[in-house]
Amino acid sequence: MPWGTGARARTTTPAHRAQRLRVLRRDRYRCQLQYPGRCIGTATEMDHKDNVASGGSDNDANQQAACKPCHAKKSSDEGHAAQAIKRSRLKLPVERHPGLL
Repeated sequence: MPWGTGARARTTTPAHRAQRLRVLRRDRYRCQLQYPGRCIGTATEMDHKDNVASGGSDNDANQQAACKPCHAKKSSDEGHAAQAIKRSRLKLPVERHPGLL
């Protein structure tokens, strides 16, 4: 896989940096997630409200400001949920033994 095609390449473009700054200013640099016990209040990152993979878009209306700990928690929760769905699709239905029908 060539360099410059992953998530880091998409988040270092001038357009992405400008969008991040617009969203942070719009939300007044305040974390919109505010997970209890994690939130530090000051937002430094931009987060998708609705995941792009599930139909969300990359426009400003679908973005929110988030602090690093809250963004990490939300991303982790989304990743775990996606893995649970993937695991559930791998399980075959349990069939009863023919002698027990």
